Amino acid sequence: MMKQGVSFYSYQNAYRTGKLDMEGMVAEVAKLGCDGVELVPIMTPPTSYPKATDAEIAAWHELMAKYGTRPTCFDSIIVVSPEWAARSTGPTHIGAGYEEQVQLMRDELTLCHQLGFPILRIPQLYGVQMGVFEELLPMAEDLGIQLGLEIHVPMTIRGPKVQNYMEFIDRKNTKFAGLIPDMAIFASTLPVRLVNKVLAQGADEGQVRSIVKAYEVREDMARFGTALREEGLKGTEELLSFAERFVPSEVEEQPAIIPYIIHFHGKFYDVDETIQEHGIRFDRVVPMLKDAGWEGYINSEYEGQRMYLPGEEADEIEQVRRQHLLVDHLLK
Repeated sequence: MMKQGVSFYSYQNAYRTGKLDMEGMVAEVAKLGCDGVELVPIMTPPTSYPKATDAEIAAWHELMAKYGTRPTCFDSIIVVSPEWAARSTGPTHIGAGYEEQVQLMRDELTLCHQLGFPILRIPQLYGVQMGVFEELLPMAEDLGIQLGLEIHVPMTIRGPKVQNYMEFIDRKNTKFAGLIPDMAIFASTLPVRLVNKVLAQGADEGQVRSIVKAYEVREDMARFGTALREEGLKGTEELLSFAERFVPSEVEEQPAIIPYIIHFHGKFYDVDETIQEHGIRFDRVVPMLKDAGWEGYINSEYEGQRMYLPGEEADEIEQVRRQHLLVDHLLK
């Protein structure tokens, strides 16, 4: 049976500004009538990182018991790649060698286990070498922790990193490694709120529409972007850059990876008053998982905070509530 939870990534602004503390976020999960808790330890840390005290660990488990919630996925972000360092909100490890990467991962596996998380989202996206995960698989197996590769842009289902990871799983014949698709790989169009934002900031409407159309018909957005920049951008840089980065996979490709999926990131950018997310194919992805008999957590991962005009603020709590209603409907 599919279950729902929340990644605390969704509440990042509320946590940063003090609107919600750790207990407040856990309480919001319980209010939704679900129990799954996911966190990025450097963004919403429940304990010291990477090593926690006994008191901190005990307090975390007491919090889970108090609200009837459970840890689902611990999202590692060990940033080794300079490309991702500029986007990181926490410490980075640029230039870390293989042995340092192994030790960083050992520390995270230990903390993951201490906090009771059964899944560790591995940081291959951020530059940690594949050999590190192979070396630490026995430790993960001993601790009962699954190593999950997130299929996050610029990765695609048919891309080499995903295919290589599936081959690794098969070669090791292990149940302690799997895939974590990010729902945004199944985008059908660009986020409506982002489109409206750039238009409100004075972007040329014709150029905006051309970018949206090119994305929807699956043009090569890198090539399209090069040509458009040569013509001259008219307030559309933010939208075009997003379209170039977020290369989608197709929903029809999902059945091939369902046996490998151990967790699902329910990424979304905006659920409107009619309980619709117009840019991501929840309406096809969730029923497909249900029909296949997939069991696991779909955790809300709200990432629309950046798509508001200056002075506006996203209601993260309301957005997560709406997304849960959307998935609830699709699971019936």
